[in-house]
Parts: sequence; structure tokens; C-alpha cells
Amino acid sequence: MRFVVLLFLVLPYFIACSSGVAKEYFIGKNSAYVATIEGKCAMVRTYYCDVLVENLRTDEWNRLQEFEEFRGEGRSYPLESGFHVIVSNIWNRPIVVHRVVLSWEGQEIEPQFFEAVKSPKFFTDRYNINLNALWKTRRLLCEDNLLTHIDFDEEAIDYNLKFIAPGDRVSLFYLFDYVPPQVDDFKLSITIKYNDFKKVIDFEMKRSDYRDSFDSVESLY
Repeated sequence: MRFVVLLFLVLPYFIACSSGVAKEYFIGKNSAYVATIEGKCAMVRTYYCDVLVENLRTDEWNRLQEFEEFRGEGRSYPLESGFHVIVSNIWNRPIVVHRVVLSWEGQEIEPQFFEAVKSPKFFTDRYNINLNALWKTRRLLCEDNLLTHIDFDEEAIDYNLKFIAPGDRVSLFYLFDYVPPQVDDFKLSITIKYNDFKKVIDFEMKRSDYRDSFDSVESLY
């Protein structure tokens, strides 16, 4: 079973002074199947779960740095493309996030967790974001959708279950290597699983040089 959402990804080609990293942007258009929240993230509601995806930009990285847990010892934000994913289990059965991938033209990449890195200091010192803290699964105690609205000190707690229990709402972060600049169309696919049952939700994305004029964005199902 598969839901498809077309998102508009904007690569503004500017350098953020605080991070030295070009940031990526996307937006989805409201329809019967996808809700766009303040032009920053897209949410798909299904019978089993609600899934929200937000691209991490300068504002989002700055927000995370307000919380001591997320602060790393490095000087720049992560170079990889970052996404904040919120999954709300509205079903009466436990579910797991089985797979998350970016794909284009027959190729796909999985999230970057730097498994080959041996030094523990890399994860705390490489960026000004602590990667160990970033990759924790957290249960959200609020209904906020935008990352900049979430108080991770007061409204999020560590979530150690291997599944998402019915009624729980969890926060997840993923980093991906950059999609090659010559690739215009790609997608972020999130697979939700319960036993042998799987549902794939595709957030289809399109690269653009423009930062504004989002009226032409369409949603495909």
C-alpha cells in the first residue's frame, strides 16, 4: 500500500554564515491527502498513522541548539540533508518505522549513521549538533508539528521501545548524503510495518533554484 505526495524542494545556493552549509527547502500543497504547515513541512494522514516530514534548515538547526542535549562541540551544522519525521500511531496495533530511503533514477540511499567511524568523539565533536542526541527516538508530549515550536526539554522524552505503541507520537531525525546536483526529481520513502503488513509513504520531491513563488506546487496521488 502506498501514498504519494509531491513536494517542492528548493536549493537556494546561499551560504549560511553560522554553518557554512547550503540548505535545502521543500514545500507541499494542501489537498485532500496532504496538509502543508506554514509552508515548511508536509503531513500525510492514513488509517494507521500520521506521518509528517520537515526538511532541516537554518532555523531548525538553530532551534535544536537552544537545547543543551543537542549541542555538539563542532563549529558547523551537519553537511548532510536532514529531515525531522514525526510518526503518530493512530491504529490499535504497534507499528515500526521499517525503512527510510531517498531514491532517484533507480538509485537509493539509506540514512547516514557513519557506521564506519570508529572514534566516539566524531559524533559529539564533528558538528555543532550532537549526533548521538540527534538520533535518539523521542516520544512527543505535545501536538506541535513544526520543529521550531517543540520544546524538547519539556515536551519530549526518550523512547526506548522497539516499536511505536498505539496512541504514541514519536520524533525521529535522519541525515542523508546530498542528492547529485544534476538530479531534479527524487523521493523520500517511509515504510511503516506491523508483522507482515507494510505501508509505504512516498514524499516525492523536485529540486528548484527558486526560494519563493510556491503557488505552482501540485500534489499527485
